[in-house]
Amino acid sequence: MTVRRLLLAFAALTGALGLQASCVAVFGVDEASLHDVVIDMCKCDALQGLDGCVARLTERLDGAGGAAQQAWLAQYVDRCTECSDVLPCLSESPTCTLSACKIDAECCQTNPAGPTTCKGGACKECSVASCTVDADCCPTGDAGKVKCVVGFCT
Repeated sequence: MTVRRLLLAFAALTGALGLQASCVAVFGVDEASLHDVVIDMCKCDALQGLDGCVARLTERLDGAGGAAQQAWLAQYVDRCTECSDVLPCLSESPTCTLSACKIDAECCQTNPAGPTTCKGGACKECSVASCTVDADCCPTGDAGKVKCVVGFCT
């Protein structure tokens, strides 16, 4: 049984019993369980473009403190155990990055003006409104091309 299934079974059991404790609070976070979750997460089709997925995410999680790891794992259990929901967990600290990236979802979403996207192998903040050059604007639509016209992204 995979870690994902064990976490889901535990969540279902505690929910059925009316318990509010999460598996993270009960069991704590250990390196092996985090590594197993990362392996399961990296098997998802949405992360196939992320070269070295397991090594990248393991390194980021290892660099985070125990509290950050617990918060991330609790969020994973609550929201991201299905592959269709895995990208939001990747975009959260500590698995996201503010620097080198391969895919948009890998970038931490800290920009109030618009999403942070992966451009040229680096996370860049972009805008959905104001701009000075085309590169300031977030790609939208099928073509992914946006122009900066008179200070506004169009």
